[in-house]
Amino acid sequence: MLQFGPSGSPTLRSFCDNNPVLACLTGHVHADWGFQISEKTVYLNPSNFGEVTLLTGGVSEGGFFYSLEFDNHAIQKIIFKKLVDDRIYDVIDYFQEKGRWIEKIIDQERYNALKAGENYDMKTKKYSHISEIQLYNEIKQFYRMFQTDETEERLDKLEEVAKLIEEKIQGDIGMDVLGSTNMGVCQADSDIDFVLYIRCPEDVTDLSECTQYKKAQALLEEVLRPDYAFHIMDCINLGVVERAIQEKNYECEMTQRFVSYRSICRPINYRVISPVEDLLNKDMDFRSELEGSIQSYLKIFINTSQNTRSFDKYENRLNAIGIKLPESVRQKVMDYLNQNDKSNDQ
Repeated sequence: MLQFGPSGSPTLRSFCDNNPVLACLTGHVHADWGFQISEKTVYLNPSNFGEVTLLTGGVSEGGFFYSLEFDNHAIQKIIFKKLVDDRIYDVIDYFQEKGRWIEKIIDQERYNALKAGENYDMKTKKYSHISEIQLYNEIKQFYRMFQTDETEERLDKLEEVAKLIEEKIQGDIGMDVLGSTNMGVCQADSDIDFVLYIRCPEDVTDLSECTQYKKAQALLEEVLRPDYAFHIMDCINLGVVERAIQEKNYECEMTQRFVSYRSICRPINYRVISPVEDLLNKDMDFRSELEGSIQSYLKIFINTSQNTRSFDKYENRLNAIGIKLPESVRQKVMDYLNQNDKSNDQ
């Protein structure tokens, strides 16, 4: 949707109209954005990725980009996305159905803000994690600089499974990845550990009996098991978490676990998780209070499987490729483990 009228190169447009061009990608007009089809050519302007100072003197927050999926030299799907800090939000899906392009709004609030020329995420109050979470994330970011091909393969496979679940089950299924896949240091024999996010009736106390869970588990077995060992470490009912946030229920154990995972894990199919986390982030005092009560869960992220029970293994994997762990990072690991020990002693 173009906001400020036609602009661009007539010569380029003429070339696209008279040649078999799949897509014309442009970003020259920073303040504009949109998706258009003309003569079978897809025209995309993702708006600004970085912050831009507007003619009015204001600042546009940016972070927007497109992801294109191809099959047999044809565009099958386009996703309009937004990067906010270290998280990516799916805003709009474009896909073909019966020969016509369909637009599906995924994130209505971010879409409405962009359409109105307003900032959305700059309004969100920033917050500081508790020290255990902050240390873990700093260590994690260091290791991710050396992310292995085996990690990339597992992440791609999980994305594939999430897409299949969305198509075949037609429900809300997301994941948070833990362990070596979260750190980025998988090896050929590494397991995949993750948390599953689903929506089940709130009166279902055993989520393993939920129909959505059973369908997701069966598909995960079918797609992952031939190549990878995997473990569903936990299952979170997003409906329960939403209600607890709305009611400011500090005692909801499932919401505490949700906050814990969302603070340090790597999401798969984040579009399912983001509306709940956005709701949580509207009250940062509530989130901070919950983070203060989850130290007991942090030991989960150290001992998640046989392959990732010790930070020594992560260090050895770096050593194997000729990378020496900086002393500053080693100290952070020691500080993290010591804090975790203290929380267990209390």
